[in-house]
Amino acid sequence: MSAYVIVDIDVHDAPGLEEYRKQVPATVAKYGGRFVVRGGKFETLEGHWQPKRLVVLGFPSVEQAKRWYDSEEYRRSRRCDSKRRPAIWSLSTVPSGPISPPFWFSTAGARAADCPWTISAPIRHGRTVC
Repeated sequence: MSAYVIVDIDVHDAPGLEEYRKQVPATVAKYGGRFVVRGGKFETLEGHWQPKRLVVLGFPSVEQAKRWYDSEEYRRSRRCDSKRRPAIWSLSTVPSGPISPPFWFSTAGARAADCPWTISAPIRHGRTVC
């Protein structure tokens, strides 16, 4: 089962982070990973999470993502950061399951009144979430 590594980065010294940014892509690729999201505009749809810079990496499995994170290649990349601390980040892994509508996602014919809770904003494609 594929997996993602979700990274929330708070960059304090962009020039100091450049060495790290140059080294990491090769380490990700070596372990079968790829960049899915690398920065860009972030919009919170619900809750209070406001990452400074969001990066999402995709790997063939959680185990492979952990191999990458624990690898000597990535460890060397992290060392270049530890001298200057140009950024603070949090990393998490999450497995990717099959993509299918969750049990509470109903089709266009559903009525909001049938839901145990409703959302005041309209849902795209005429579907109701309950």
